[in-house]
Order: sequence, then C-alpha cells, then structure tokens
Amino acid sequence: RGVAALLAELELGKYADAFADAGYDDASLMAVAEAVDADREEGGIEGAEALDEMIAAVGLKGGSAVKVRKRLMEPPKRGSAGGRGSAGGRGSGVAGGRGGSGKDG
Repeated sequence: RGVAALLAELELGKYADAFADAGYDDASLMAVAEAVDADREEGGIEGAEALDEMIAAVGLKGGSAVKVRKRLMEPPKRGSAGGRGSAGGRGSGVAGGRGGSGKDG
C-alpha cells in the first residue's frame, strides 16, 4: 500500500510518477515515516529533515506539500477502529488511513 494509499488518501494521485521518479517507493516512504515517529519519541529532527528532503525531491509545492507534511507529522490515533498500519502498530500510518476518493488534488 504505502505510497499509493497515502496519495489516494490525500487526493494527490497525480504525484505517483513523481514519487517513483524521485526514488520513493513504499519502503523508502516507510523509512521516512519511521524517522518522523522516532523524532516524536526521542525529540530528534532527522525525520523532519528526511520528510523535507522527500517533499523537495518529489517536487511537492504549496497545499500538496502541506497535506503530505501534515499527514506524516501527525501522531497516530491510538485505539481507533479504522486502524492505521505502520511498523510495529505505531507511527504515521502511511500504510492505512481513511481511504480516498481517487481524485487528484
């Protein structure tokens, strides 16, 4: 799921090729999400820096960049019935979420 699920959830499917062209697949997106989670737990900045690098490499601008940054930086919702999969059941939930309409935003 990973990249496709994130982009669908945020209605940013038009960026799928840009993620691929920049070398961001599901595994590398998960690595960024895990680094963001580690920042939250340990007070670091490496995850935020990795997220900024990904946004720049993909070429996300304006509201699209804000959507991705907000989604990956938000803390996981604990105990929600919808589930937000990620490494070890915690995290930014890039593999799960609310779904999406499939429209590009």
